[in-house]
Amino acid sequence: MCNRFRSIMEWSEIPRRLYGGPRLNFALNPNVAPTELAPILVAQPDGHATAVIARFGINLTRNDGKPRPPLLNARTGGLRRGQFRSHLQHQRCVIPAAGFYEWRDEDGKQPYYFSRKNGSPLMLAGIWQDSEYKGDQRIAFAILTDEPNGLVAPYHDRMPLALADAKSLPKVRLARSSAERVGVCSVPLSLSSRTSRSCNCTSLVPTPL
Repeated sequence: MCNRFRSIMEWSEIPRRLYGGPRLNFALNPNVAPTELAPILVAQPDGHATAVIARFGINLTRNDGKPRPPLLNARTGGLRRGQFRSHLQHQRCVIPAAGFYEWRDEDGKQPYYFSRKNGSPLMLAGIWQDSEYKGDQRIAFAILTDEPNGLVAPYHDRMPLALADAKSLPKVRLARSSAERVGVCSVPLSLSSRTSRSCNCTSLVPTPL
């Protein structure tokens, strides 16, 4: 699962060829947690993307009206069959991220940080929905996950669906409404050394594999 990620530092990290619209002001969040805000690109049917500040986690309610835990991750395979199939077809988004965290049990939960080898941001695939949380009505998002690659597999059985540069733009533009498979993380990743259990990102020391 991907329940924590690091936001990009500034809007200029997003290549103009992926998004050339108005830029947003936001604060760097080195450890975006559920219900916190981050910038995302929301796909529009007209072929353009809109930049918004969105909440991490789609808040849903049960049939009896009671709240469910926020949806943070959605498996791509399940999306093609389940209740969020229409989201994969019509409510896609891209979450720019500097990297993401996974935890492994090492005498307690030990976080590890993954990022691109060249330092450029990851473009994580997601779905979005208007959602309310504590009176705040806004767009919320969940990150798509798929089978892990060889680097992530020793740490978790799922990983975020990171889009290769060539696939980011078609993904955002929604040129095709079918729920086709998008290539999983074909960008080179590196693994940083163990970081503090509180995920204080200032302690990270990148160690490319």
